[in-house]
Amino acid sequence: MKTQQQYSQETETLKKTVSKLEVSNAILQENSRKQSANDEIIRAELEKKYGQHAELVDALQKKQNALSQAESELLVLRRKIDSLEREVKEIPFLKEELKGLQSKYDYVSERAEESERALEELGGHLGESKLRMLELTEELLPLSDAHWAKDADIMQCTACSEKFSISKRKHHCRMCGSIFCATCSEGRIKLPSNAKPARVCNQCFILLKNRHATNAQ
Repeated sequence: MKTQQQYSQETETLKKTVSKLEVSNAILQENSRKQSANDEIIRAELEKKYGQHAELVDALQKKQNALSQAESELLVLRRKIDSLEREVKEIPFLKEELKGLQSKYDYVSERAEESERALEELGGHLGESKLRMLELTEELLPLSDAHWAKDADIMQCTACSEKFSISKRKHHCRMCGSIFCATCSEGRIKLPSNAKPARVCNQCFILLKNRHATNAQ
């Protein structure tokens, strides 16, 4: 039979074991909480970048429209100036109108140049925003399959819109999760979530190659 001392020793050993388990459990819970908080930060930043990307696309479209309108106005004014230059040789009083039109032409030309500069700047921001979104998406892909397109929902290639068939198979882009045909997803590139080079769509392939080139510099 066990003595009272043996029971006490066993009880003390069990208490120490329970205490160690409680400490380990607390550490695991804290690590889990930190990981969840980190995931939420990444998702929040991704949502923010999506919003900024949409704003940049909208601003870019507006600038393109403004540039197109300015170019149309420039063309009309240039033709009118050319016509007036021919007439001014015979009608002196048209010089004032020509001068005014030339001033307007210079003004519109300056606006067009400003629009071109703004377009270049917006294009750069748009590219940076898209690359950052891809980086964040790449970080989240191992954590969630929320963006993984379902085979049953997709009937045609996301890029070229060709319908899928027995001979034209579906392929998932391992980066963005969308479905493409073989031609539109020929790229192979290494991703953190894949040990070997993974299939990606042509657009993601170009963006990732650019990002790797930038990081290499």
